[in-house]
Amino acid sequence: MSLKDLEDALAQEDAELEAQRLEQREKDLPFWIEARKKYGRAGVTAVTVPYTPGLPTMVIVHRPDPNYFTRYQSRLKDKTDEQGVTSVAIPAAEELADHCVFYPTEDDYKAVRKAFPGIHVQAGGAAAQLGAGQVQAAGKA
Repeated sequence: MSLKDLEDALAQEDAELEAQRLEQREKDLPFWIEARKKYGRAGVTAVTVPYTPGLPTMVIVHRPDPNYFTRYQSRLKDKTDEQGVTSVAIPAAEELADHCVFYPTEDDYKAVRKAFPGIHVQAGGAAAQLGAGQVQAAGKA
């Protein structure tokens, strides 16, 4: 195959994958709309998932309840070493994600976690940012 043939084949594959990604995103967006209606625009965020056929394109998390966020913060407090690193940060983020993942469904989320092992920590971190934002906003009120 010539270079042009190879580039054309890659472009064709990319176009097909992009069409599939858009089709999946069309399935995902109603859940985004539902989450925004339930938790408010400032109460949800999405972690983008690299497109993988058959998997959602996003993980939607909502702001944690104040009790969950306080528990998360207390797990981190006074648990850092000299460099500011804490060994409980990952389990604390995962616990927060357990409470705050809105979408995808449990079975689909298991598949996403298998494909992208760090996504659960990212989801917990996103939820923590939402919780911190709420605390900051309350402090300014």
